[in-house]
Amino acid sequence: MIGDKNTQKIEAGDGFSNVQINGSCTVNNGMTYLDVKQIAEDVFRYNFLLMKDEARLEADKRADEITELLLNKIKGRFPHLYNLFVAPDVQYGLYQMQKSYVLRNDEQLKAMLADVMVQRLLANDSEQGKIIFNEALDTMRMLTEKHLSILSVIFLVRYVRYQDYNTFLVFCNFMVNILDKYDDFSDELIFDHLSYAKCVIDTLGFSIIIKDFLEINRNLFPDRELDDYESIMQLIEEVPTFKALRNFWDQSPLTHYKLTSVGKVIAITYLRNMGFGIEYAIWIK
Repeated sequence: MIGDKNTQKIEAGDGFSNVQINGSCTVNNGMTYLDVKQIAEDVFRYNFLLMKDEARLEADKRADEITELLLNKIKGRFPHLYNLFVAPDVQYGLYQMQKSYVLRNDEQLKAMLADVMVQRLLANDSEQGKIIFNEALDTMRMLTEKHLSILSVIFLVRYVRYQDYNTFLVFCNFMVNILDKYDDFSDELIFDHLSYAKCVIDTLGFSIIIKDFLEINRNLFPDRELDDYESIMQLIEEVPTFKALRNFWDQSPLTHYKLTSVGKVIAITYLRNMGFGIEYAIWIK
């Protein structure tokens, strides 16, 4: 409850809403930070499995942690999103976020879930976007670091069109490091699980190899004519990063998998968590 003490009222001009401040902030005469926090606590406690003693305390603690992270993300930049938390679909997404983190208790997953939940709120006017982000919130907890790495590499090869050579080389080195870290991608179970999680689709032969990848991005090499097989293969042999990428990628099942919409969201989120400034809106509308 907001009292009168230490309350400031700022009169807004036409087209804007008044804001009252006394430690919590009412936006658009609607929900406050504390209101949303209470909703989040209620949503989790009324829906999550009944647990005993220490397990219940730990579950509540984790749910509170990720809720605080989410609210802090939107408090400064998107306080108008508070009002969305009264909607059943938003509360469903909120619960998926909480449940996923509570069950896995992974710091990277926590950051990724909060990022996706913010995007879910920002996409509230897009029926398709809401569905995709909600599904991603439920799916991420089913994936290991190796799964996330695979999704990110497929995304970078199949879906990104690069604008400058230096950025291109940074991403190529990133992919080589990932592929070198895990080395063996021949285990069918990895891709079976990604298919089960609705993150990838087997193209059944529509493969893309590193030669194709370089040809698609030949605008980055204005001083070279990359219009035939021999010229591209020569470039691969000359640049160690391209050669290493070819040796890893071309011999693996990665060549014939593409991402679903959920797979793209998760790949983008993972790359953002790695520090790359990739925007969702280009691929998820």
